[in-house]
Amino acid sequence: SVQCRNIKIDSDGWKTYLLSTLGRGGNGLYMMDVTDHDSPAFKWYTEVAAADKSGKKNIITMTWEQNEQDVISKDMTTEQKKFLKLGFNSPRPEMGIAPLHGGDGVHKNFIALPGGMQNPVDLGHNGKDGAVFFMLDPKDGKAIRVFDGSDLTNPDLRAGGGVEGPAPYMGMMVSEPTLVRSEKNSYMTGQILAPDNRGNIFRIRLEDKFGEPMDNPEDWEIETVATLQREAAMNTSSASYSVYGGLAAGIYEGNEMWAAGGTADISAPSGSGGGTIRNERQMIFSFSLDKKTGTTQVRDRDWVELKDSGDSDKDMKGWYIKLDPGDDQNAIPEYATVRPVLANGILYFGTFLGKKMDIYDPDLCVTGTETGDSRIYAIDMRTGGASRWSHAAKYRTLNGVKITGFTVSKIGRRKNLLVRYSKTRDKNKAFGDSDILNESNVNLPGEDTLNILLDYSNSNADKIPPGEAVIMYGLSK
Repeated sequence: SVQCRNIKIDSDGWKTYLLSTLGRGGNGLYMMDVTDHDSPAFKWYTEVAAADKSGKKNIITMTWEQNEQDVISKDMTTEQKKFLKLGFNSPRPEMGIAPLHGGDGVHKNFIALPGGMQNPVDLGHNGKDGAVFFMLDPKDGKAIRVFDGSDLTNPDLRAGGGVEGPAPYMGMMVSEPTLVRSEKNSYMTGQILAPDNRGNIFRIRLEDKFGEPMDNPEDWEIETVATLQREAAMNTSSASYSVYGGLAAGIYEGNEMWAAGGTADISAPSGSGGGTIRNERQMIFSFSLDKKTGTTQVRDRDWVELKDSGDSDKDMKGWYIKLDPGDDQNAIPEYATVRPVLANGILYFGTFLGKKMDIYDPDLCVTGTETGDSRIYAIDMRTGGASRWSHAAKYRTLNGVKITGFTVSKIGRRKNLLVRYSKTRDKNKAFGDSDILNESNVNLPGEDTLNILLDYSNSNADKIPPGEAVIMYGLSK
């Protein structure tokens, strides 16, 4: 949940700031100036905390200048009352810059922070804690705008107006936000995409429908651009379609923009109640929306299920592929483990399909763990068709590993996909007794895919180390 970015805050000039939530440790976040890595400086801190056993909540803030806590407990503004819905923030926030009217250089710095999740999880109260999206000021952590279900009462703002039912119209915001660049300045952000656990995908507009800057942050607005289920926003619905890690977005000819993601169950901290948000189904998906007007909103009946590599339709609004549910009662259904990435027009997903192992693990001192394989999907973002691997395959399998991260790097004119992974457990082997990484299980002959293995924890580069390692796939052909 940590992010670093260079931004200019008022007269402080350009500096490097580190931003982090408390993750599973609480409902809050903090910011530090790390420009001088030998002398980092605390900037501000804010948290929502219980005042007493009654469950009443306070907002606690502190800045470097104050050097003491400020407790807000009464006479709260509307934005501060919404702030009380801040949940446990496992999603990573993003820092960005929004253009404003007034000429070149006029802008507003912001932190885009998803609300997080309840703890303990209670889908019967979905729409409360965590069902909120914050736009905060990096200067002091105070709210610029706070969006929740009350901002979606107009049916025109909800997936084509087709989602009916009582408020609230937003579930827990448990995925990272996706910043989409401004049309006029690629260094700035024009809109933000963010999914909730109910299958709603929201867009926060920082520019108007013609790509022009807005007058001030009060003009920013939120709308639903897609829903993975027809009644995803109904208060009585406990069905969940949580998107893991956030979305990938790509802009094609004209105003055509596509976004894609994958689903996974998400667990709350176990120390104070815990619980798991279990999805109705696991899938990977992609959908289109008009980059400017947003008139193309995608509802459940608009999605096309793709079952083989021959399925594709350039006119469809969105597609999805159901992930493998497994073949026995011990199976862990396939689910997304990383945020997808888009490179050279190809969309890459990482998933894991495993099995539960009811054994005692002496290395981890736990009973019950998992073993299995990962899959790397390479798919055309608009058609859903196979786009990389030979024999019209949509994915390739990495045996005995779990993908934990994707990064696209560029060396000269060549792009590479860095795939971070860890070795999964095997009840017949000690943890350090790794399988050999060879052509039979990773390298794809003749496709120039496996260039190098970077081994972080073992000098023997032929083996998968006990910790994490990285595979680099060449993306340019």
